Order: sequence, then C-alpha cells, then structure tokens
Amino acid sequence: MLAQGEERSATSELALTLEGDPLHQRARRRLGELYLRGGQIERAFLELQSYTDAFPEDPEGWSDLADVRLRATQPQQAEAATTNAVDRAPERADLRLRRADLRSRIGRYHGAVIDARAVLRHDPGSVAARAILAAASARLDAGDCAPAKDQPPGAEATAWPGRLGVLMREFAAANRNNSWAAAGALAAGASREYPDAMLGPWLDGVSSLTMGDLDRAERSFREALALAPRSHRPISNLVALWSRRRGPGYAGDQLVRMVDRDPAFAYPLPIAAAAYLEESQPTRAEATIRRMFRVLPASPVPFREVARFLLQLDRASDAIATGAEGLVRFPTDPDLLREQARGYRSLGDREAALRSWDAALSARPDDQAAAAQLARLLITARKDRPSRGRALQLVRALECDAPSDPDVLGTMGLVLLEAAGDAPRASRWLEAARDRAPESPQLRYELALAYARARDVAGARRELQRALGSGRAFDEEPEARRLLHDLEGR
Repeated sequence: MLAQGEERSATSELALTLEGDPLHQRARRRLGELYLRGGQIERAFLELQSYTDAFPEDPEGWSDLADVRLRATQPQQAEAATTNAVDRAPERADLRLRRADLRSRIGRYHGAVIDARAVLRHDPGSVAARAILAAASARLDAGDCAPAKDQPPGAEATAWPGRLGVLMREFAAANRNNSWAAAGALAAGASREYPDAMLGPWLDGVSSLTMGDLDRAERSFREALALAPRSHRPISNLVALWSRRRGPGYAGDQLVRMVDRDPAFAYPLPIAAAAYLEESQPTRAEATIRRMFRVLPASPVPFREVARFLLQLDRASDAIATGAEGLVRFPTDPDLLREQARGYRSLGDREAALRSWDAALSARPDDQAAAAQLARLLITARKDRPSRGRALQLVRALECDAPSDPDVLGTMGLVLLEAAGDAPRASRWLEAARDRAPESPQLRYELALAYARARDVAGARRELQRALGSGRAFDEEPEARRLLHDLEGR
C-alpha cells in the first residue's frame, strides 16, 4: 500500500508516461487503479474506459472497470463489465463468483445459478457460491418473475458513474435543446476538470457536430484521439462526420489509415468494411475485413467478423464455411456458433440452424439471445411435444433472468402463446417487447395475436393498425391484414 504522498507521486509519474505514450498498457491500467483506490471514481472510470477500448482482450481491465461501477452503485453496469471479463477468461472462478453475486442482485437468477454451479465445479467448498445457488434456485422455483422496468430513452448513454453521470445528462439536455453555449461550457469544464482525458475534447466535438461546425468538430475529435488513441466514441463520431463531408469511401480510407499507423488495432476494420460496402465497393470491403486475420492471428474474432460480413452480402454458404474454419481452431466459441446458426437460417435450413443455436447455448448457457432463438425454432421448425416442452423450459428460465432485448422478450411471448396457450402471460412479455421497440410491426402483430386470443378485440385492432400503418414490411403482413379484417367484422 502506497502512502498518500507516494500515491500522488506515482499518479503524476504515470500521467507523464501516458503523455509520452498514450498506449502504454501498464501505465494506463495502473493509473486507473490508483484513482479508484483514492476514491476518484470519475477519473478511474475515464482511464479504465480508455484502457478497455485500447486493450479489450485483457480481462483485468474489465474487472477493474466493474470495480468502478460497483463503487458507484451501478450493479447492472458492473455485471456487464464483469461479463466482458468472463468472456475473456471463462475459467476464472473468482470472476464467475463475482458475476453470480451481481446477477442475484439485479434479478438475473438463471444466470446466477449457472455461474454459481461453475464456481462449485472448480471449488466444491465455496460457501458463497452455495449460498447464491440456493437463493437463486429458490427464486427460479417460485417462478414469480415479471418483465423488468423499461429504461427511458438514452438512459444507458448517460449512465456514467458519479459526477460524470450528472455531466452527461446535462450535456445531453443542452444538445437536445440547442443550447450551444451551455453545451460548450460543459465541454470546457470537463477539459479543465479532466485535462488528461479525452472527455472534454470529445464533448466539444459532439456539440460542434450537432451545431454544424464540422471543422471544429473534426479538430476536437482528433484531439480526443490524441489523448486516447483507440477510444471508440470519437472514432464513431468521426466516421459519421467523414461520411457526411466526403462520403463513406473517404471514411473507410481514414479508418484503414488508423490501422496502418497502429497495426494492432482491429476495431476500425469492420467499420471501414461497412463504409466501403455503402460506397458500393464490395471487393475492397472484403479485403479490408479479411485484414483482421493479420491483426488478430490467434483470436476467433476475425472468423466471426468475416462470417458476419459475408452474411450481409447474402453469401450464407461462405459465411458458414468461414465459421466452420474458425470452429476447427476454436471448437466451442459461442460467437462463431451463433454466426453459423444465422447462416443456416439464411439458407432456410432450420434444423441445422437449430443444432447450431443449441451448440451455442451449450457453450454459453446464459446466452439469452441463443436461448430465445432456439426456443423459437423449437416451436416453428418442429411440432412434437418434447420440442415444445423444451421451448417452454427455456422461456421459463428466461423469465427469471431479467431479459431486456425486445427480440428475446417477443420470442418469450410467442412461445408462451403457441406452446402453452397462455395468452395473458404471453401478452405481458409481448407488451414489454413492444414498449422497448415500438417501431417493430412484427412485435405489434404478435401482441395482437395474444390480445385476440385473450378476446381483447380493441387491443388487437389497435396493435394491428399500428403494425400495418408503420410503412415497414414484415413477414406476417398478409396474416395481419386477414386478422384485422376478421376483427373488424366483430
């Protein structure tokens, strides 16, 4: 433990090191740790956020970021950071135990059970894991879980810890209200308060971009990147700015130059590939995304990104082949199995897709999206009773795992409607899905089905009218029109 004077000296020395080399890995993480130890959670967050952007494969950075979120009493964000750590080090029982505890606090009881069991396989004598397992299992057995409350729009974007959260909410409000002077003052204040962080220049860039001062916005975003060269936020803003000024192809070129200057930085490549696609340069786009194999030669990430890219081009067979190649080297990688499942689904091979989603869920048993996709296929691709029973089992586990993704929530409602015939219970989850994605005609149609079966004719008509009036195509549009016609006759 450093004395107070020694800690200040160490902090100054580390800041000086980062001034000369913003990508000094040990200095960046150590500085974040020292700020956290000193109770400066805002400074700790800014350093560790930059660290995880720069070195995303290090589980320790995500674990430290979870510590910051915990200190700020943000358990949901702490769980998300810990999940990033677990994904990179799934064998770490200490990370699993921490996540089990966090999940039990935020209502993810199914996930808590999975993590507690994983800890007990490693350490059968863990008292903490046994206590979490018993409590979370009891909640699962009770089955009295309801949809989580929906967060207001933009809540996650401003959910920064401590005083940073206040700053971000005030800045968002100033930008929303076109209060440029107030937004500029907040950005300037952030630069004074955190002179070594990218926050102030980044906020100035966002405000300038919103105001239409593109030259100043670009200067500010570049200044932010000089302080944190791999920071995702200013890069994303620069992509929008470059595309707006000179077209997506120019944005792609600038992103590739970032990788030329920093050959270990893979983040810009998928964005550059997407920009070249938008510019109708598919050959260049493919060459760019395949460059990830050189940047990350020992990782499954390039296989996943290339497979995803090929699916965008409707090259499902090539995507499946890329996924299969990756699975030879990384046979239990859940993300590769996910992309393989999407490829099979795109080809219309629902049985193969079902098997791949099943394998993905086995590789990562707490994957809510995989569980939902598998449940949907079990009731649509198969009609036998065991398949419907398993789909319901998956949904019951999801009910007590605090799902928030609208597609997951919608699938839960559909399975409860079709496999259990429980229209009231299905409606509850479909309403939660609709509230999170009100623009989705598919979800409104499925909710209308549930209302119709519950004999809520007025509710069914309302949802069908909104779905059909959205101007967006969806697969069941003919069925929706027929159902609306039938209901209008009642």
